[in-house]
Amino acid sequence: MLVGIDWGREFFQVVLLTIAGKVIASVKLENTYKGYLALLEQLRDRAEEVVFAIENRNLRLVDFLIAHGFKGFYVNPNAMKGYRARYKSASVKSDELDAYILADLLRTDRHNLSAIALDNPLVRELKGLLLDRERLVKDQTRLINRLKGCLMEYYPEALQFFNDLAGKVALDFWLAYPTLEDVRRLTVKEIEMFLAKRGWHRDKAEVAQGIMTIVNGPVIKVLADVVRVKSRLLLGIVRQLQALQETLVEYNKEIERLVKGNEEVARFTSLPGAGSVIGGALWTLFAGALDFNGLTDIRAYVGTAPVTIQSGQFKGIGFRFACNKFYRNILHQLAFCSIRVSQWSSEHYRQKRREGKEHNHALRCLADLWLKVIFAMWRNKESYNEQKHLASVARFWLNNGGLT
Repeated sequence: MLVGIDWGREFFQVVLLTIAGKVIASVKLENTYKGYLALLEQLRDRAEEVVFAIENRNLRLVDFLIAHGFKGFYVNPNAMKGYRARYKSASVKSDELDAYILADLLRTDRHNLSAIALDNPLVRELKGLLLDRERLVKDQTRLINRLKGCLMEYYPEALQFFNDLAGKVALDFWLAYPTLEDVRRLTVKEIEMFLAKRGWHRDKAEVAQGIMTIVNGPVIKVLADVVRVKSRLLLGIVRQLQALQETLVEYNKEIERLVKGNEEVARFTSLPGAGSVIGGALWTLFAGALDFNGLTDIRAYVGTAPVTIQSGQFKGIGFRFACNKFYRNILHQLAFCSIRVSQWSSEHYRQKRREGKEHNHALRCLADLWLKVIFAMWRNKESYNEQKHLASVARFWLNNGGLT
């Protein structure tokens, strides 16, 4: 029996099909344990083999069904747009239609779908922490942008005080002195003492003098009511940022605790610029339950490989949107961090920039090379060695007449 499940926050739609494509039932169930049991009743004694398809593999419902012995398949939401056009020419969408399409795809396109398999507990826990941490980092970025926007509206001079507007010292400063007038009442010595109490000793005299020079120079006058309103908003944003940064510190500690002492993870943390977060995330990619046929599959999954578009005489290469964006971002971060500490990474990045590629494009090219290196490390069960890699690159150049 083929089961299509269109999941929703409160309810999920289920369509049951025979192998021949005949609709057995179409039901709407609550997204609760009671609803899960009701689905189980629908599936029991219907057929010897029951398989299901769904657009989100990270659900309690998926864990529940796999725990009861059913086999699941994942359908990428981006691909569903194309599949939907196969069944309806008009842009029609409904939960029941999507559930039917998911079930029918098990009959017609099962060979193109990814089987769902559960990761082992450590991979699952670490991956969950890393995914949640990424969301928190995105929240932090949004709050920093709001902080900049708020300061621009009533206190633009403050943007020049510190290089890191969301650093611990800067946030404490906004909290203590949220307006221009608050800072003007201070002396250079008082600002120096403020910085020293928070561990800022190097060049604190220059920073304090710079702040006083800015606030006592020519400034644009802002209406008093605007200052009162926006300074209140500033305090709210700062408190949110401080709480969020404390949470991120706790996440980093927990991630480090999980990967500490794990020899397999240590191979990935040996990469230049990769700490517990990047190295741990790369380990979950290779140690997870996903079954890759080779490097080509992995490159497509994480999005480092471009998409080739060819029709007749036309051939173009484009950016790959349909991929796992979390791992693409992790490899992007690795490429960026490695530029500072890896000789060949730095040179490759500069070469791509000299070819006219934008910063992000050059990093994607470097990330793709790193993925090839990581794949070889995983296959050979080795840690990264910069000198060994440089020697391997040199041999490649010699064997290929200096061509890459």
